[in-house]
Amino acid sequence: MHQKLGIATRFYGLAKGDVERLATWVDAALAIVPAGNVYVAVHTEEDRSGSLDFMRKQYPKVITFPVTPWGKVVQAPNAILSKSTEQEVSHLLIASSEYPVTHSLVSLLQSHFDT
Repeated sequence: MHQKLGIATRFYGLAKGDVERLATWVDAALAIVPAGNVYVAVHTEEDRSGSLDFMRKQYPKVITFPVTPWGKVVQAPNAILSKSTEQEVSHLLIASSEYPVTHSLVSLLQSHFDT
């Protein structure tokens, strides 16, 4: 079975500078998978950081998209799952933008995959 890993987060910033936190997270994800396997769902109704425009300018190959309505919990992960399915991702890690992913954590996760 061919494995294709996607790494995703959901995001909205409360202030302009919050995009730096997102950039740190995206850079960490890009160190592990190609840009086309990184997904950022943006809560555009609440975002005050301009993250959607920032992502489209700074990371044009990362799959960044608005999610409306955002809802409580389900809509953003479902939107991410839908986008990743379009790219035929076989494994998806949805991680908080507060905690950038690392090679060691992804390797540990992959060691538990069924082969």
